[in-house]
Amino acid sequence: MADWIGYKWLAARYGIDTVQAPPVTSEIGPSRRTIHNDHITREIYTANMRPEDTLTAHLTFAIKKEIVEGPNQDIDRIIRAIKGNGGQISNKLAATFPVLANAGVAASICACIAAAFEVPGASAA
Repeated sequence: MADWIGYKWLAARYGIDTVQAPPVTSEIGPSRRTIHNDHITREIYTANMRPEDTLTAHLTFAIKKEIVEGPNQDIDRIIRAIKGNGGQISNKLAATFPVLANAGVAASICACIAAAFEVPGASAA
């Protein structure tokens, strides 16, 4: 069984059903490598890349390494903006980070943030 990190860890830990399979999955393995299969990329990281065993650490890892790929300040901005907008992605945020305009990506990120931070008015799944 895979030692998942990122979104797969979040989904398993918090019982979040994703709308669609994430385009990238991450796990811990003996060596760093990337495997591409049928429109899905598996990223295998060494144990020293494992996020802390907290929701915030895995959510940050997932957004940064599996979806958005950007500096921590951008990831922090995305999380703050979604929390401040009732668990939803605003048009302005989607325009700034076009990957967030994808409905499946948006739903997964919003569900994780709602579960992580108990955003008032948001749905965790």
